[in-house]
Amino acid sequence: MAKPSFYHREALPQFLIGGSLNNHNNLELLVDGKVVQKASPKVEKVLSPAYIDASQWVGKNARLRISWRVAHPLFLDYLVFSDFKPKHKQGV
Repeated sequence: MAKPSFYHREALPQFLIGGSLNNHNNLELLVDGKVVQKASPKVEKVLSPAYIDASQWVGKNARLRISWRVAHPLFLDYLVFSDFKPKHKQGV
């Protein structure tokens, strides 16, 4: 499932992510149609805060895509875009 493309202005998409500990299900950042960053759960079955440092792609057209390739849970919630690095530890 992919969101419509957006003009990337903020450097840090922040979100909560959880689910099964595998690298097949993740949140992907696509720029110009290519995957440039991925985020997958690091804590099983618990939503934990995470972000993607996308500062090098500010000003480009981008897209977020949920990549769900195997039948294991993937939970995403509270997606926000910011220029400020969160105070929490990076969970991804």
